[in-house]
Amino acid sequence: MGKTAMNVLREDTIIDWVTSQLGIQKNDAAFFEHNEIKIVINVDSFENTIHLYPFVPLRIAGRRAATGSLSDVLVKGAVPRGILTAIRAPATMSIESYREFYNGIIDVAKRYDLRILGGDTDIAETGSLRADIVVFGFAKGKIANRWGAKPGDLLAVSGRVGLSAILYYYYRQNSVSCSITREMLEEYGWGQLPKPAEWLALKENVHAAIDNSDGLALSLHYLSEASGVKLIIDHIPLHPLVEECVPKERILDEVLYNSGEEYNFIFTIPAEEESTVAKLGFTVIGKVEEGRGVYFRDGIEIKRIGWVGGAGYDKRR
Repeated sequence: MGKTAMNVLREDTIIDWVTSQLGIQKNDAAFFEHNEIKIVINVDSFENTIHLYPFVPLRIAGRRAATGSLSDVLVKGAVPRGILTAIRAPATMSIESYREFYNGIIDVAKRYDLRILGGDTDIAETGSLRADIVVFGFAKGKIANRWGAKPGDLLAVSGRVGLSAILYYYYRQNSVSCSITREMLEEYGWGQLPKPAEWLALKENVHAAIDNSDGLALSLHYLSEASGVKLIIDHIPLHPLVEECVPKERILDEVLYNSGEEYNFIFTIPAEEESTVAKLGFTVIGKVEEGRGVYFRDGIEIKRIGWVGGAGYDKRR
């Protein structure tokens, strides 16, 4: 991840302007309907000076580049089916390094039964590795949007939170209280997405959903704002390594505000579906109430802080 940038231009400012110009709501992926089938499509960008820690192997970076776009399609309730890639590599990059990165994309295609349909390749005289990954899929029935959460709903997540926060803490401090192992990096590369079959079995009952791309706190705020509701958090399911790796006094802030690109699915569902949520391996972390904002059960507010392009994680607002 890149550190805090000092420039004026910010990702959220651009998104606010573009969505207002087009008259559309902010969402994880776009979709349109054709012959009763909904086609869901997303593009995500990977740029190694922004998104790649220097200690992460290129094959794992390739997985993350593809997983980020796939996550946005799956969270909408679509079955991901294909990938297109546009990759710009610097002329100084070795063919072996390029193969490692691309093999990570192939890994994702194999795991999720996707077809890599082609794309574009450019070689730049200067600059860094960049990949724009398009994933598309098909959905029948309901599309899960960021909006639609209702007072009385349960709030739930997939997986555990905090593995990416460990790595970001290590990146900033150059040390943690544990070893950064290959196994840890492998898990980081795949993210905390649910199994597609389990998510698709649940999605017809989901009222609102978003994936954790920009940090848990900011993702919760996005869902709250889109639905016009207050979210009350009872607890956060921590990754088992967090308490081992991060100083105790830093755990809550790191997990809330520096846990981006973990791709946990954060969603709301009617209270009567609680047993189904548990059976499918998701964790209820709170509830939805009337109001605005995101709070812990004891009334402490969770700040609207996370990853914002042009500001990074360190820009507190």
